[in-house]
Amino acid sequence: MGGIARTDRCDIAIAGGGPAGALAAILLQRAGARVALVDAGTGTDRLEGAAPRLVAALRAQRIGIAGLGPLLPRRARWGDLAEVPNREHALRRPAFDAGLRAQAADEGVHLVAGTVRRVSPGRIEIVDRPSITAGLVFEARGRRAPAGPAHLRGPASITIGGWGAPCDGAEVVAGAHGWRWSIGADGPSWRQATLSARALRTGLAEAWGRLWDLPLPQDPHVHASELRLTAPDLDPALPRLGDAAVAMDPLSGHGLFWALASALQAVPLARALFDGAAQLAGDFYRDRVAGTFWRQARVGRDFYRLANLDTPFWTERRGWPDDLAAETPAPETVRITPRVIVRDGRLARAEVLVTPQEPDGVAFVHDVEIAPILSRLGAAPLPDRADFAARILPHVPPDRAGRVHDWLTSRGIATADRPLHKEVLQ
Repeated sequence: MGGIARTDRCDIAIAGGGPAGALAAILLQRAGARVALVDAGTGTDRLEGAAPRLVAALRAQRIGIAGLGPLLPRRARWGDLAEVPNREHALRRPAFDAGLRAQAADEGVHLVAGTVRRVSPGRIEIVDRPSITAGLVFEARGRRAPAGPAHLRGPASITIGGWGAPCDGAEVVAGAHGWRWSIGADGPSWRQATLSARALRTGLAEAWGRLWDLPLPQDPHVHASELRLTAPDLDPALPRLGDAAVAMDPLSGHGLFWALASALQAVPLARALFDGAAQLAGDFYRDRVAGTFWRQARVGRDFYRLANLDTPFWTERRGWPDDLAAETPAPETVRITPRVIVRDGRLARAEVLVTPQEPDGVAFVHDVEIAPILSRLGAAPLPDRADFAARILPHVPPDRAGRVHDWLTSRGIATADRPLHKEVLQ
């Protein structure tokens, strides 16, 4: 793997073989690292919702999707969203996780079946097995990972889940004491209730009954489920992936997608850390991890507000974390600004384009880096499509250059009515 000094040990070891850890192991192994993945291979047998975009993203990375069920309609009884249609796949866990670990092993990852006792820089201690040492260790044990000193968390929530009678499709319902979700097709359904952690004071069955007019499932699974920012800053000796960095509120439906996005960061992060570029890696990590937390916190707040309920559960959550907009406000001008980007699998300080349509910035359009194009254009108007392809992007196939031209045209770039502003690159 470019940028990683090979040793007699494995190059990289990952503690935790859930989606983030297993996906990262596959991608790091493909990038040329020697990877060890440590996981006990246990997990709650349950169904989870998987959005079509998650399935498409996994397939784009050539990742098998064990346990994937049909695409089901999802009904909502949630204030103003009651009539908004949606769909999601029923995904069987832990079959999905086991499939990822099996693929990792097939692709050359050294899979170690064992319970992690302790994780420290360069070392994973395993119960009743020899420790694993590596040039770099990733922490990917989800909510079981210890929190950092600057961690943040939303209002304390718990989710109770279990198997029930078959149901048709998926449904999410807002109730006075929280919200419930169910999904199923061709067999038992998975039902769960999310409530304030204080609901457990009266017992599990009573808490369940606040949202379901059904008996408490046998062998119910109970876990904390509030949004958590476990480690807002990168520890360059022990970087984190997935829920070990940011643990999602299940309301967002973003958990598995975040695991994939986090795993995609593993290769450029590892290369930067082995290259000694800890500051670059830290800026990249903070932007994505802390940014994801605040965005999800505010999106969740807005979604809780849409339920239009005034009970303590909802009042507490519709006021957290603040009243700032969930999305970056659209800028009044088109501008170039400095960011850390991923270029050819490596981190780099570069310039991105910020537009009203892309307030968070865009570095690439149709796989073409956009800021250098604008530098070549300068203050001149955008040439016509053919001239743009021949003169500005001669190294790019004409049809792709034309699509870039169309995108720039749609943004009004470098025209008299939308001048381009440039911020200082730090």
